[in-house]
Amino acid sequence: MDQDYKLTYFNMRSIAEPIRMVFVVAGVKFEDIRIPRETWPEHNKEKYDYGLLPVLHIGDKQLSQSNAIIRFLAKQFNLSGSNDWENAKIDELAFVLSDIFAEWRAYFIEKDAEKKAELKTALVKVTVPKYFNKVDKIISQKNSGGYLVGEKLTWVDIQYANYLDLFEVTVGPEITADYPNLKSCRKLCSKFRQLRNGLKRGL
Repeated sequence: MDQDYKLTYFNMRSIAEPIRMVFVVAGVKFEDIRIPRETWPEHNKEKYDYGLLPVLHIGDKQLSQSNAIIRFLAKQFNLSGSNDWENAKIDELAFVLSDIFAEWRAYFIEKDAEKKAELKTALVKVTVPKYFNKVDKIISQKNSGGYLVGEKLTWVDIQYANYLDLFEVTVGPEITADYPNLKSCRKLCSKFRQLRNGLKRGL
């Protein structure tokens, strides 16, 4: 019996896009519910457990928090690691990305031009090199066809593919220019851009 999946988020990519991509990569149908951001203040938040998005509905069950959702779906769709150690390393890399995303978000929402420029410099010259130099090296030392963890595509590959693309679009190509192995890893999701074209656009 097919599950009835409904994913609710704003009409933008951000933290929900990797979840959408997991559905698409797995070939599983889902209802992609997008709420206009400007209507959120008047939205009935009480119907969500924590009053936050994204939220995944499966029948009458509800799951919140983007990382919990993507981990759950990856396990359902065989996009997790092959053992406990691989899953731990996947989590490790996902937390690295969360640290970068937090600083990217501060840059993205900043309105003051001078402060935004400062945040961009810190992001490109300090934060991203701190983490991506190490991740890039990890990939270069592995003999696994370029996957971040293990010998097959996992949800963390999809996360990195999405966020590398998002960072380039919103910050500029210089943010990923010095990490050839990481960019090659993104190419493993060879249908990534085509699959994204099947989704609704928007940051």
